[in-house]
Amino acid sequence: MNEFCAWEELKQRFGPDIKLVNRIIIIDYVFMFSFSLAVFINYFFSLDFSLYYLYIPFFTIASVINWYSDKKLNLKERLKGSQFKKRVDTPLRVIFLLFLLTSIVLGFLKESEEFKTQTFHEAIQDFGYETRSPTYIPFKPTKEYGWIDKELDQLQLSYQKRISTELVIYVAPQKPEYFNENGKKIHLFENSIGFYSVSEGGDPRIDWERDGLYYTLEYVSQDPPTKSEILKIVNSMK
Repeated sequence: MNEFCAWEELKQRFGPDIKLVNRIIIIDYVFMFSFSLAVFINYFFSLDFSLYYLYIPFFTIASVINWYSDKKLNLKERLKGSQFKKRVDTPLRVIFLLFLLTSIVLGFLKESEEFKTQTFHEAIQDFGYETRSPTYIPFKPTKEYGWIDKELDQLQLSYQKRISTELVIYVAPQKPEYFNENGKKIHLFENSIGFYSVSEGGDPRIDWERDGLYYTLEYVSQDPPTKSEILKIVNSMK
């Protein structure tokens, strides 16, 4: 019995309900394909919003459809043992599942590569622009790493002391949107001008430009450092 006969079998099983059954089955397949495609797009294409926000309404609508098909048509029970189930439904669901799992696995591998951290030396070398990490840090880091955000073309140098303190320096060849020129002007090494500001939580920050590169230093801690100490960190990057 071929796939065409499998569809003919549905007419015999569901009689006058066949049109509604066909609509529900097609909608179910469209939802499965759309979800698999959404996962693939979310991992491999840059979007202005996260597709995760669509997952909740997707699952809600899918759950309502499944509830209706079981409650009103007893669809799952009536499809058991049918040629349609064996030749059409099960193979399609296996294909969708394999596509979904493949997208998830490849997506995780892609993200792992994108967020791969490096030593400072390796990160600066791969970044391709001449810059230096600070030689003075006011605490002993328990973790330090460099990371290149390829999408933003930005270097990140991070120093962490457990979960209580983090010093992060961002470097970009193009002025980023977060570059803050509204802070208090301060003089740095080699006649550079910096912009010093403090967040609402009391965390200090300095933005400055030097040799065509834009720097941002953020210091997040329960015990924020003084302005002079922040300047000492920046000036140690000569």
